[in-house]
Amino acid sequence: MFANGLRGQMGSATAPIKVFQDFFVDIDFPVSLTQGDRVEVPVAVYNYLPGPQQVTLAVDDGNWFKLEGPARQVVQMGKDEVKVVYFPITVTGIGHFPFTVTARGTAMSDAVRRSIDILPDGQEMRTSISDRLEGKVVKTVSIPVDAIDKANAMWVKLYPGAFSQVVEGLDGMLRMPGGCFEQTSSTTYPNLLVLDYLKQTKKINPEIQMKAEQYVNIGYQRLVTFECKGGGFSWFGNEPAHQILTAYGLLEFSDMAKVHEVDPKLILRTQQWLAGKQQGNGTWEEKNQGIAEGIIDRQTGALRSTAYIAWALAESGYQGQELAKGIQYVKANREEAKDPYTLAVILNLLTKTERESATTAEVAEALIKLAKVTEKTSYWEAETQTFTGANAKGADLETTGLAAYGLVKWGRNAAFATKVLTHLIQSKDSFGTWSTTQGTVWSLKTLIYASSNAFGGGKGSVTITANGTKLDTVTITEEDSDVMRQLDLTSLVKEGDNTLTLEYVGAGSLLYQITARYYLPWTVVEKMPEMKAPLDITVQYDKTKLATDDIATVTVTVKNITAPRATVEMPLVDIGLPPGFTPIIEKLDDAVAKAVISKYTVAARQLIVYIEKLEPGKSVVLTYQLKAKYPIRARTPESRAYPYYNPEKADVSAPRQVTVTK
Repeated sequence: MFANGLRGQMGSATAPIKVFQDFFVDIDFPVSLTQGDRVEVPVAVYNYLPGPQQVTLAVDDGNWFKLEGPARQVVQMGKDEVKVVYFPITVTGIGHFPFTVTARGTAMSDAVRRSIDILPDGQEMRTSISDRLEGKVVKTVSIPVDAIDKANAMWVKLYPGAFSQVVEGLDGMLRMPGGCFEQTSSTTYPNLLVLDYLKQTKKINPEIQMKAEQYVNIGYQRLVTFECKGGGFSWFGNEPAHQILTAYGLLEFSDMAKVHEVDPKLILRTQQWLAGKQQGNGTWEEKNQGIAEGIIDRQTGALRSTAYIAWALAESGYQGQELAKGIQYVKANREEAKDPYTLAVILNLLTKTERESATTAEVAEALIKLAKVTEKTSYWEAETQTFTGANAKGADLETTGLAAYGLVKWGRNAAFATKVLTHLIQSKDSFGTWSTTQGTVWSLKTLIYASSNAFGGGKGSVTITANGTKLDTVTITEEDSDVMRQLDLTSLVKEGDNTLTLEYVGAGSLLYQITARYYLPWTVVEKMPEMKAPLDITVQYDKTKLATDDIATVTVTVKNITAPRATVEMPLVDIGLPPGFTPIIEKLDDAVAKAVISKYTVAARQLIVYIEKLEPGKSVVLTYQLKAKYPIRARTPESRAYPYYNPEKADVSAPRQVTVTK
């Protein structure tokens, strides 16, 4: 329920509605299965009629399964009786399908339909190509001959402007786990950007606005739960609070206040808490090791932390003397900054506080000199860990996003800034994000700022051809420039090389992405060279053959195997849960209580475990149980462990088969 006040206030409430009928059927169906799985689908029949009735149950034919028994079964139902009838099927197809059961009774009838995803028995592989579209481009996308048949897919996405990329990022960010403060902050951030953009440009898009407002409201309610009793924020709301994480939160709350109701006292006490942590020499130093500082040396670390916290205070409108002292320290010691990440943080501070100054120009030019430049793009390699502990690709994307944001706000050297934007566009993954939450947030902030300030955009027509067959011609107008277009090329995909041609005729330029998805059998994956991952994960079942209502114990071991030895920040463990089982997780509650893990969440297909850090050579051993609900022979989903801010460095534990009999 929604309501509007005379002064523009908005409110909402939810209330339960009781729905009941005297006779009905229900299916206890998993949300997904793997091709080749066999399951005896339990259909529960509920008869609360005044008297008995005979019921004929029938399963609708489906081209995605083979029925291993009669399609119809007759059951006699007494008054107030509940019975369960099983329909055994073996899964043969791949895709998203309905499963429908009708129940025709002599007194009353019913029907039930459930949807299910049938996944290939292999590891998902994705590849994507993103770039600007000017004139005609020809690209080749290869599908391995070993790929599982009928599981290949390909799409082309067209983005008339930067805003359409941000809109896609709304849903892309939601696929990322969001258990801690930073993750919850970052998955909420794109929605703030969308609402602020719509407000600034006075564009009206009710569907996008409603979705964004809903996500912001949910995100805000979750974020305030991470505030520590003594002030500030930490990863999971436990003492002590972290200065850098709190500063990031202040940046978001300040942006949020532009489009959503934020308690002014929350911003005030967060400002005061940060100001109170300043050292006598004007610096802030993150002394709590629960968040990676990415410090090259003590001096660089103090400079970086001070610039970041001062930036957050400035963005939030803080006027205290601590801000002036922090800025003074940063300016006096800016020459100590030798890496692009530190320079990017300093540039963002100065473009907020003194955009036109000579000092700001000097920092910007120093940052530009460190860029890696190609014919079309410019980018930075971090050369250090970031505040979140990201390194390698994750740190490079985060650094480039931060640097790009500072440069577009600076507003000089538009040609160079355009090359940086092109790199961000090319670096987007197949889900519409930039691998990590931080990389995605700063890339999206950059793109939407650029969009608001007339960077790029175009209008015209695009003709798409795949393997010699013309698929469509898409027309882009100024009125629909905020709409991302997606074309499905799956019907034209073949094994081997696929040639795609995109031809644009019109003004300006567009952005495009070609995405391909395929699955490799696990037998092929096991023979591939192993990627050097910092974590090792093993999943062991004490039994894989059970009877209904039996309990299996699962032990998951995650070990830090970094070489050279290093602490892994924010390890995330994504454990696949087999279909047809109920997880029993009391032992995980004990692990949280003993601080072995920080948090866990249970989803339909997976158990996600959050660990704050894992020291070199150390292991975390987790135990939980699974109770078999009904007869099934199925493959578990894969399990993986990786540093949250470097998801490309994942170690994967292949699926295993479990069998449950009556």
